[in-house]
Amino acid sequence: MLHFKKYGIIKKLFIINCTITTMYKNLKEKLLAREKWQRALFMLVFVIIKHIVAMLINFILLFQFIHDLWLGRPNDRLLEFSQKLNNYLLQIVNFLTFNVDTKPFPFAD
Repeated sequence: MLHFKKYGIIKKLFIINCTITTMYKNLKEKLLAREKWQRALFMLVFVIIKHIVAMLINFILLFQFIHDLWLGRPNDRLLEFSQKLNNYLLQIVNFLTFNVDTKPFPFAD
């Protein structure tokens, strides 16, 4: 009876070892995948662009508020421009959060 338990343990250890080896190979392949590192680089670039666009939106917000106080209405051209910036910011955030794989401008395919 002890003889069978001994081989059962060895068999389980062998299976665990094979599983760990397979997981290590899969992890190694994923870490060496060029596409993953390219996406990481694009993500870094888009994080910087996102902050620049967000700052621009904040400046527009302030200007629109002052324009509204002064003339009683927001600037129509800035409304249109800020809508485009908002859409662009949404595209960037969707890419950064892996909701889409399509890169936003200026790297769109």
